[in-house]
Amino acid sequence: MASFKLIGGPGKWDLMLALFDNTLEKPRSVQFKATKGSCEPGEMKKLDIEKSKHYEFKCIINSISREDGSGESWNIDGYITNIDFDGGCYVYYDSRNHFTACFHTVHRHGTMDVKVK
Repeated sequence: MASFKLIGGPGKWDLMLALFDNTLEKPRSVQFKATKGSCEPGEMKKLDIEKSKHYEFKCIINSISREDGSGESWNIDGYITNIDFDGGCYVYYDSRNHFTACFHTVHRHGTMDVKVK
């Protein structure tokens, strides 16, 4: 598993639209900006982004739940469709890179864990 520190991302309204205004034919994605956190050996290599320091994840949201009851902090579950990073972009054509995140929509920060297949 690879972990990232989220330093930017969608607001509450964009998260809601990504969850409820979404179809298989026309998925609505959201983007998260991140820096590298920690990872198990080889996980970044599997993502083909091991030499970068900044990332932008384009994600499809499967579920959202309240993290602490504040209405601003969320547990998010979904998959990554592509990653922009220093020096390139990697596009995934399937839902193999599942992620979970805890994200605060006011401060726009949090953490993301990516399960790499």
